[in-house]
Amino acid sequence: MKSFFLSGIFLLFPIIPIFAQQKVSNTILKEGFFPKKSEAISPYFLTLGLNVLDNGNSKLPFNADEWSITNPFFISLERRSDGSDFSAVLSFSTNKLKIKSINRFYYSIDASARYYFDDLIFNNTDIETYAGLGLGRFFLENNGNNTLNFSGGGRYWFSKNFALSLEAIGKVGLKPMNEAVLNHYAYNFGIVWGTSARKKILEETPIALEESLIEEKEKVVALKEDVIKDKEVVVSIMESVIKDKEKVVALKENILKAKEELESKSNEKEVPKLPLSEVKTAEALVSKLSNRTFPDEIPTRLDYTGDWYIRITNSEKTSLIFEHALFSTYSSSEEDGTMWISDAKKGPWLQCKISVNLKEGTFTALAQPNFLDQGTLTITEGRFENRTGVSKAGNIVDKIYFKAEFSYDPGNILLFEGHKSTGLQVDKY
Repeated sequence: MKSFFLSGIFLLFPIIPIFAQQKVSNTILKEGFFPKKSEAISPYFLTLGLNVLDNGNSKLPFNADEWSITNPFFISLERRSDGSDFSAVLSFSTNKLKIKSINRFYYSIDASARYYFDDLIFNNTDIETYAGLGLGRFFLENNGNNTLNFSGGGRYWFSKNFALSLEAIGKVGLKPMNEAVLNHYAYNFGIVWGTSARKKILEETPIALEESLIEEKEKVVALKEDVIKDKEVVVSIMESVIKDKEKVVALKENILKAKEELESKSNEKEVPKLPLSEVKTAEALVSKLSNRTFPDEIPTRLDYTGDWYIRITNSEKTSLIFEHALFSTYSSSEEDGTMWISDAKKGPWLQCKISVNLKEGTFTALAQPNFLDQGTLTITEGRFENRTGVSKAGNIVDKIYFKAEFSYDPGNILLFEGHKSTGLQVDKY
């Protein structure tokens, strides 16, 4: 029977990840100017906590008179593949049982498979519920027995990496039976630590997806209107420049005519009607207008829109945090000189509004809400540099630079330096 139990444990872990490869999320990834959703999930979870044993030999799973809470510790390791509802768990627990008025040391080793079904009940990112099935073996000093385990539980994520867990396990004894401990129950309470992030982002319902598409369409319409308005401003400036040039040409022609008349009348020894001082003043005015620098086209928010590959380090550039995190910048719907910047959870979880000086190509954000994480975000020394960056394949592209400080980590200034994405396959990381 022991060999059957051990074989079950070793077979369980390679089999479960095979089923776990099936993807269950249909979350649409937004491309272009809009933030992109992530489907990240921790591949490993470590749980530590306390347990309670119920050996009341009753049909109901709650018999407080027979609960054992002495040395009640447990630890478990869980592997769950990205995007899957299945996982494999290996756990170890200790306690003491009172057998015929004698306290005996109890410990067990259990292996099980879990299925997470909370997506079928409600749409959320903080609560997970599951049901499990597995094999185990408990040891009671020199005696022990194999068990068939049925489990159910859940956990609540109160941060990106930590959660509270609650689990109930029914252990059915397998032959040969241990008369001192027949079928019994275990209740586990613990804290979970995940290796990268909280539970996956859930599937969008058709209604939510439709609302999201409508919202994105409205953003596109607003962006087109902004582009049209910016073009109208540029056209107006160019028309003003053309009119100024025409005035300069007309003034030059009048000055030439005045000179010719003056020279003609000087030859005829007539007193010129146009004083020489006025001629010199007019010539100075023509020279000033001729040397005038006419304004170039003012950049629009569209010029600063796009995807960027950004390298993130600490302020001393001694510690690399992200090598090529993909960011996006895009226009906001308000006409207040603001834009959005977002890493779609592909970097340090950053998304906020920035105030942009279109003419200078600079931007800032003062204690703006971070829509991908807790707290606020402050951005300083932000700037777009026209065609000063080099892509992966050597293409000349725009460059971006800024400093950022998260409110949950005050005093830690991060440096962001990168270049614009060309969209070409050879330039992708």
